Amino acid sequence: MRPGSRPSEALKSLTSALGLLREPVPAEKKATLKRRWEALEPKLRYPTQGLGRQATGCGATVGAQPRCDFDCTSCYLGEDANLARPLHVDDILLQLDRLRQHLGPKGNVQITDGEITLLSRDKLIAILCHARKIGLIPMLMTHGDGFRRDASLLPALVRDGGLMEVAVHVDSTQRGRRGYKKVADEVALNPVREEFAGMIREDTSRQGGCSCSCKKPVGDRSSPRGLKTCPRSTSRSRTSCPASTPWGTPPATHCGTGSGDGSSCVLTGTR
Repeated sequence: MRPGSRPSEALKSLTSALGLLREPVPAEKKATLKRRWEALEPKLRYPTQGLGRQATGCGATVGAQPRCDFDCTSCYLGEDANLARPLHVDDILLQLDRLRQHLGPKGNVQITDGEITLLSRDKLIAILCHARKIGLIPMLMTHGDGFRRDASLLPALVRDGGLMEVAVHVDSTQRGRRGYKKVADEVALNPVREEFAGMIREDTSRQGGCSCSCKKPVGDRSSPRGLKTCPRSTSRSRTSCPASTPWGTPPATHCGTGSGDGSSCVLTGTR
């Protein structure tokens, strides 16, 4: 039983674990994998191809919160992003329903757009809850400063939204991070990465059962305090990381505390 968990929660976890032993890959997932594999061009069906074998792809929300309060030099948002209004929550829930049809059960979906934590807490929790209710695995993609401004936000998303994966993007191209107006290199950002890792550790001690992974710049062999370096490297395969990571990020080391309910935190950086 996890620290602080109730007997009913422990029983539910045990029942879920037994179900996985009986049927590790549900029939619906097998059918989705088969369709994805058959849809691939023959030249792409090479031995190490993961799509259609281990994964059915991944998805992301669009229009949930177009605005962002950072001014990054490598921003992918349009110039009018901060003038755009977010879609109604019902529209985002419909996106998730369609992603569920495409990805199948346990499909990975990024809850993202501009800076998603600028969305009201109630709406964000509603999105997370719906994703989990229909059988998706939501991962929150954020620059993380919303968690620094409001220490109650991350615990609330975990407790009330069922959040199990969060990717915190930290790199030297970002402009707007509190206390880090401009940095000389990626190493100078290690303290803020440690700060986010500390948030995960603190929430774990309160709510129990979470692991943490860390995606760092090439050549940086240090790990945030309290995390153990895993011998496995993601330099050739992004799929070995517990949570999806942003496109264009470099090879990295995967670290983890090793256990719990599969929750994770990915701290990213550029070359």
